[in-house]
Amino acid sequence: MRDGQASVQEAPDVYTAVGSWELAIDIPGNEVIMQGGPLDEDEFMQIVGDGRSSVNITVGMNVPYGDVKVTVGVRLTCNQDEATIDKASTMAYTKALSLCKDGLMYGAQERAKLLGSLPTTRG
Repeated sequence: MRDGQASVQEAPDVYTAVGSWELAIDIPGNEVIMQGGPLDEDEFMQIVGDGRSSVNITVGMNVPYGDVKVTVGVRLTCNQDEATIDKASTMAYTKALSLCKDGLMYGAQERAKLLGSLPTTRG
């Protein structure tokens, strides 16, 4: 405190402290679609603890012949004990896998739209 003014500290952004996700959908003939955001579900907030450790999981999938490729990265902050790190790893993998499957479905639909809009040639 200086000159009679109280020192005020902002509360940390718990959503940033918990974790985040990033998704990239690569569809040939189209721009790469990028999305991401915080992980704000209660189940993730429960493992933050002291926040001295974090896990990063990356999952990738593709449709045959490379028509659609999806990559998802998930980062979770957690306690530094082995049990919590194992739990956070499993939670991050499960979330990344779910996001990847959703992204693959979306990418396949977008690829089908793109192919449906192309002119066809008949011989």
